[in-house]
Amino acid sequence: MAHVGEISSYEPVLNDHQSPRSIPVREWWEQVVQKVNEHDITRKDLILVAADKDGGAHVDKNLTPAYKALSADGAKGSFGWSYRDGQVEMPIRGAHLCCIRQLGYEVLNSPKITHPLA
Repeated sequence: MAHVGEISSYEPVLNDHQSPRSIPVREWWEQVVQKVNEHDITRKDLILVAADKDGGAHVDKNLTPAYKALSADGAKGSFGWSYRDGQVEMPIRGAHLCCIRQLGYEVLNSPKITHPLA
């Protein structure tokens, strides 16, 4: 629960990662980046489903179970706060969009992509 005066958010970490290390593209692409319930979600799963089924190319009501789980309201928890007369809880929405934003950042800030001869 957030305390009065605190601001909480769910957002991509961008450059706040622990220690950058170079890994082969295939390993990066197939690395599990989210777990929701029993679903392991790789970068590849996330991007291909978003592009092929969730409005990138077209909208398909039959999303994969893993993508559907991550995009569901509350998949990554909720924010809550108390006030004088009670308590309010709001599910985190758009967790899949945060993940996609993070992947875009990783690609755009990869030294091998931005400086291929480095």
